[in-house]
Amino acid sequence: MMIDKLGGFQPDFIGSMQMSRSCKPSPRAYNWVLDKADLNSKDVLYCASPQWDVQGAIAYGMKTAWLKRTYIKEDIEGVKPHYIAKDLNELTEIIFNK
Repeated sequence: MMIDKLGGFQPDFIGSMQMSRSCKPSPRAYNWVLDKADLNSKDVLYCASPQWDVQGAIAYGMKTAWLKRTYIKEDIEGVKPHYIAKDLNELTEIIFNK
């Protein structure tokens, strides 16, 4: 339903953690997505809002962007994401202005 709203955008695949038969932050979940997309962890910029999801992607060797939404008051603990942005618009500006 959400893909239909993207005006012709066609993803390579659509998947879910239920389909992967695992849950993030298990490495099996991240590996399943990489296998489906035929990518290496070094080829990915993983964007997430939950801290545990960013931490899992970092542990799996991905570059990460933490979407620290305005309502999130705490800082991320234990790891340092490559990028921090309040939303996807800000993240796009950060990446393309580098």
